[in-house]
This record gives sequence, C-alpha cells and structure tokens, in this order.
Amino acid sequence: MNRTPTTPPKDTARARAWRIVVGYWIFATLWIILSDRALEPLLPHSEMILRWSLVKGLLFVMLTSVLLWYLVRRTCEEIEASYQSLATSESEQRELANQLAEERSRLVEAQRVAEMGWWESDLVTGVIAWSEEMHRIFETDPATFVPTFEIILKQTPEEERARVEEGYKNSVEGTGPDSLVHRARLRDGRVKHLELHWKVFRDGAGKPVRLLGTCRDVTAGREAEQALRDSETRFREMAENIGEVFYSYDIVQDRLLYMSPAYETVWGRPLGDIYADTRAYMQDILPEDRPMMEEVARKRFAGESAQADFRIRRPDGEIRWLRVQFAPIPDASGKVGRVVGTMRDITASKIAETQLVEQAALIEKARDAIIVLGLDHQVIYWNHGASLLYGWTAEEAMGRSVRELLYQNEQAFLASTRAVLEQGEWSGEIAQFTRAGQAVTVDGRWTLLRDPEGKPRSILSINTDITGRKQLEQQFLRAQRMESIGTLAGGIAHDLNNVLAPVIMSVDLLKHRLDDAADREILEIVGASARRGADMVQQILSFARGMEGRRVEVDVGRVLQEVVRIIGDTFPKSIRVELEAPAGLLRVHADPTQLHQVLLNLCVNARDAMPDGGLLRLRAVNVNNDEPRVRVDVEDTGSGIPAGLLGRIFDPFFTSKEPGKGTGLGLSTALAIVRGHGGTLEVASEPGEGTTFTVSLPALGQVGSRPSITVSPSLPRGRGETVLVVDDEASIRHITRQTLEAYGYEILDAADGAEAITLFVSRRFEIDVVITDMAMPRVDGPALIRELRRIDPTVPVIGVSGVTSMASFDEGGEPVKFLPKPYTTAALLTALRDVLEMQVR
Repeated sequence: MNRTPTTPPKDTARARAWRIVVGYWIFATLWIILSDRALEPLLPHSEMILRWSLVKGLLFVMLTSVLLWYLVRRTCEEIEASYQSLATSESEQRELANQLAEERSRLVEAQRVAEMGWWESDLVTGVIAWSEEMHRIFETDPATFVPTFEIILKQTPEEERARVEEGYKNSVEGTGPDSLVHRARLRDGRVKHLELHWKVFRDGAGKPVRLLGTCRDVTAGREAEQALRDSETRFREMAENIGEVFYSYDIVQDRLLYMSPAYETVWGRPLGDIYADTRAYMQDILPEDRPMMEEVARKRFAGESAQADFRIRRPDGEIRWLRVQFAPIPDASGKVGRVVGTMRDITASKIAETQLVEQAALIEKARDAIIVLGLDHQVIYWNHGASLLYGWTAEEAMGRSVRELLYQNEQAFLASTRAVLEQGEWSGEIAQFTRAGQAVTVDGRWTLLRDPEGKPRSILSINTDITGRKQLEQQFLRAQRMESIGTLAGGIAHDLNNVLAPVIMSVDLLKHRLDDAADREILEIVGASARRGADMVQQILSFARGMEGRRVEVDVGRVLQEVVRIIGDTFPKSIRVELEAPAGLLRVHADPTQLHQVLLNLCVNARDAMPDGGLLRLRAVNVNNDEPRVRVDVEDTGSGIPAGLLGRIFDPFFTSKEPGKGTGLGLSTALAIVRGHGGTLEVASEPGEGTTFTVSLPALGQVGSRPSITVSPSLPRGRGETVLVVDDEASIRHITRQTLEAYGYEILDAADGAEAITLFVSRRFEIDVVITDMAMPRVDGPALIRELRRIDPTVPVIGVSGVTSMASFDEGGEPVKFLPKPYTTAALLTALRDVLEMQVR
C-alpha cells in the first residue's frame, strides 16, 4: 500500500512551476548574452547581424518551444501521477476511516456488553469526555449533562469523598495506584459501586497532561459479596447458637467436615472427640437402638436421605431422645460427595407426646363433647363423648363442617364463633341438633387456640349436655308461671264471682215476683247465662291451678258442640269443620272442663298440621265390645306424622314444632287425663295423608238429652232465725239481705271482719248463723271464723268464696260449711237449713 504524501498536490504544482520559470529565465538570459558575444567577431556587417538575430530569435523560439513542451509534458505527467496517487490515498483513507468507525462501533458495543465505559480527562483544560456507557452507568442524559470532577466528587458519599480525592491526587503525582473502587449516589438517591482504572499520560517534561480510563458498575457483585458474607455470618451465628446439632460429612473421603458446637450441649462430650473418631457417638446410643442407627449410617454412606429417633445415654447418665435427619448434596455432575444433617434433642416433645397420649385417653373417656374446629369450621378432633351426644362417629364427623352437622339456625353459632375470635373465649348455652334431628341444649366453653407465633389456629369447644336440666328448669318455670296465672285467675275469679253472685240471686228473687211467663223465660235466660259465666270462671280457675274438678254425667255430644263453636270462632276460615254426633250418644262420667281441654288440644294440633287449610272432622259414636263406651275421632287432612316420631309424640316435652310454638305437654297431658278417666287415646297417621286421634271413654249406659228450662221446686224457708252476713261487696250484702228476708230470716250485715266481730260480741245471743266471705280486706274470713269460735265455739258458720275450697276448715270447732260463689238462692237457702238443723245449741 502506497504511503500517502505529506505535501498537498496543489503546493507541489506551484513549486514545480516556479522552478520551470526560473530555469527558463536563466536559459534565456544566457542564450541572449552568450550567443551575441560569441558570434559578434564573426559578423562584421550589420546586415549579417540582423539576419543572425532573426535566425537566432527563430532558433531560440524553436528551442524554447521544444524545451517548454518537454517541461510542460513532464510536469503534466507528474501532476497526473500525483493526482492518481492522491485519489488512491483518499480511497485508502476512506477505507481506513470505515475500519476505524467499525472498530469504534465494536469497542462501544463491547463496552456496552461488558457494562464498561471509558472516560478521558484533559488535566490542562479540565475538560472530561464520557462515553455513552458512562452516561448509562451514571443514568445521565448525554445531551444535557456535562461531567466535571467537582460534580463526580459531589456524587460520592461524604464518608468516601476524601479517600477518592486523595486517590486521584496520588495517582497523578505518581505515588498511588491507577485504580479505585468507590460508591456514587445517583440523583434519585440510589447508590452504585463503581470500579475505575486509568492511565496517566505525561509530556516530554514529565508533566501529567491527560487521563484515560475505564469505569464499570460492580454494584451487583458487591451486593452479592455482601450477601454472601452476611449469609456466612448468619450461618455461623445460627450453627454456633442454636440448640440443634448441624453437621456436614464427606462420604468420599469418610471425614467430618463440620460439626456445630451444640454437639457438646446435646451429647455432653467435647467437640474434638467427634472429629478424632467420627464413630465415637455409637457408644452412647442405647443398645436396643444401635441396629437402627447402624442402618441409618449405611444410608448416609450410600448417599440416601434418612430420619430416625433414637436414645442416648450421656456421660452424666441422663437418657435423652434425639432425632437425626440428613440429605445428600450432589455436585454439578450430579454425583453425591457429601451429606448435611441435623440432630435435635426431642426429649421434651417425647415426654409431652406421652402425656398427650394419656390425656387423649382421658378425653376419650370424658362424657362431655370435646371438639376441635379449624377456622373454616371443619372438624379436626371429635371425642367419644361427642359421638355419644350427637350420634356422629369420629370417622363420620372428621373433615366436615360443624355447621352442617349440629346447627339448623347458624346465627347463634356464627355469633359465638365471632366472639371467640374477638375475645379469645366464649361460654354460654347454645341450641344444637343430633344426627336424629333431636334438639339438644349444651353449655359450651369455647377457647381460641393459637400457633407459636400467636396467630389464631383453631377453636376448642367443650360442650355439656344440659337438655334435661333445661327441661326441668322450664318445667319449674312453667309451674311457677302456672302458679302465677292461678293467683291472677283467683283474683279475677273472686271479682267476677262477686259480680255474678248478685245477678244469679237477683234472678232467683225476681222470677217469683213476675207473673208473665215470657218475662220469667227471659229471666231464666239471664240466669242461665250468669251461671254459665260462673262455670267458665270455675273452669279457668280449675285449669290455672290444676284443681281436680268434679266428675259428673257429661253429654259428649253437647261438649263437642261447644268445642266446634269455639274453634269455629278462632280457627282460620281456610279450615272447614265438620261434626258428626248422632242422637242417642251415651253419657260418660267425666270432668267436663278436662274433657273440653282434651278435645280442644287435639283440635289445636290438627290446626297446626294444616297451615294451608283443610278439613277437620269430629265424629262421636257408641261402641260396645266388652263394655259400653263412647268413641270420639278427631281427624284432619294435614301433613301427618313421620313414622319415626309416632312412638314419641306422647312423651313429655317432646315437640316437633318450631322453638316457641309448642311446649311438648299438650298430648302428654291429654293422655294423662284420658287414662285418668279410664279411657284410651290412640293415633293413626300417614305422612301427607293426615292424622286421626281416637278417644275412647267408658259410658254410663244412659242416653244424653238436651237441657231444658224447668221450674225450680219450692225452696226451704226460714223460721225467723237471725243471720249475720259478712261481705266487703255492698251489692252482695244487699241482694243477700233481700233474698233471706224474703224467705223468713232476720238479717244483720257487716262490711268486713272487724265490724262483724264487734257486731257478734254485742248481739251474740241473737245471731243463729254467720255467712262470711273468705277473702276480705283487714280481717279476712279465716281470721274472723277463728275469732268467732273463740267467742262461741258452737256458732254455725257458712264460708263463701269464689277461689278456695273450705271443706276441711274447722279450726278445732264445728266444720265450716263451704258455699262457692256465685251461688243460687236455692243453694244458699239449702245450706242455711242444713247448718241450722244440724246445730244443737
């Protein structure tokens, strides 16, 4: 390849032209001077000189033309050669420039791939040039950022700034290394680690004039090195401080690489012993566990994983449980060269495990239902007591939701669970259901169990069946409620009887004063209504207080008519009621109030079985198998009773109704009443086809008849006896006075017991009999009777009351005749005659 000329072609042509001009000038001068001087002696004549001058001129022109042609041709050839050489040189320069650009591109790409930038610093002008990779490393914009040493130094953290500045200074002075590693803080606050290398260029005098260097981002490597150092530090701290024994074993060279210091604590032997003899530990293993540990050692040398629990006897004689486990570590080729493992003291957990087994046995024998639930309500543990209470075996309950197993109404369960999660525990009563669908009430004590980190893990519930106790409590509360109702009914009955008594006595008094038959019939209706009201008061009182009513001859047909009338007024219109009670039904000996109660209870159950309406049929017939009986059927078209419940419907407190809609006492009470009357109560039912209850009662053999209004027989009259009437109701005193005076008695009256005692003391020898109300303010009836008997033990007394039976009240004297309110005139006159005729003064 030709060397490129150092002088431009234009300058070369100019120099050559000057040389030709100078040469030509010298040649022309010499030709003119020398040619004339040389030929002047030979040309004496002027004509010859003229001719010679002409020839000489022509020769000069010819010679100079040839010479000029030669010089110009040579010069042109040289210039042409120079230009050809110049064109070749420019082509080579372009090729070199392209090669240089390609090499520069490769260098830039190599720097980018290597993440290495270059920089140059002019120490004279202070100008610093950066490559694109330098801007990428510092995350700056090449178009706007102008690097300076001050800016770079400012980006260096303050604690390293002096070291960086001193390093550059020593390098320029030739006393320090030409490299440095330091940190740089970017504009967003991030820090990078930079590795710099450079070279100092000096002039002929040795003065530094330029720096050329490279820069590489080594943040990732530095962080990895720091992470490795931190990891090694943590491993060392862990291995030297944890209670577990950590070891690494080279199975190729059969040597122990590392054993953590915990070996001395666990085994009670110096750490050097195990390095000196790697099989020394076998002598501490109990003989019965050595065969297992020899198999474990075989697996270790075979490069297999293994785990085993074994016992050792320490030098101090203490026996400990240890758990060893190890795993092979393959190299890059997959060949196992070493194993790593741990040994942990599990003595405490083994003891706890034994205790847990014993406790689990005790829990299984507990009668309480002990259940452990996950936070998703899934059953984790289910003891034998839970199986006995709920009917689900542990295998059936495990993994299932307790909401599905035990609850029909989940609101109470969810509220209790929420309380456990918020407060850590909950206790209280909650309703649940067994596998058979039977409702049970449990006393629950629920506790939130947490993991070692304190996070909720599960819920332990201990449930005690208190269904029987709750039933007894409900029975007791029901008895108290019935007692309260009885007290209230007694007060109401007393007031109503005081209201009805004057009406009934007035009817008996007035009907003898009326001559018109129609008026007397109306009066009889009024009296019958008042007596019916009095009977209803007695029924209410008898039901509320559980009093045993009187058993009389009862017309079952009439009772059924009354029941139909009541349910017709109270039952939904969607229920159609039919009565089949033919004439000629036999009478029964029964308590009419209780018979009403039985039939009404059966009808109410039929109504509840037909929420969408239906047919209720009451049918009564005479039957005569071994003895005459009256059979009553109560038949409905309701939902029927499942076969599984038919045998339990007469059990006390059993009910298939929703909570709050049944006590479970209706049918059991009805059965007790029917059996108490010598009868039977049977049931027949098919699900979806209705139910029939059959009541069978012994009959008296007499046909019932419709009641009719009859004229009362003549009533016994008095013989002028004096009667002391004591009652706090003025209306009763007034009507009693008029009635008794009309029938021949003399009357004294008192508004309370105190007034009666005063009157009796002052006129005791005139008073033949005392009629007193038993419930009065201040001094009541019993207190009055005691005081009268103290004054005169033989005085006859008739006690009247609408709430209490006084048949056994005698207070050590003559028995007290009891007359229930409201009483009729006939009953009053009859009672007076009875006590007066029996009295012997």
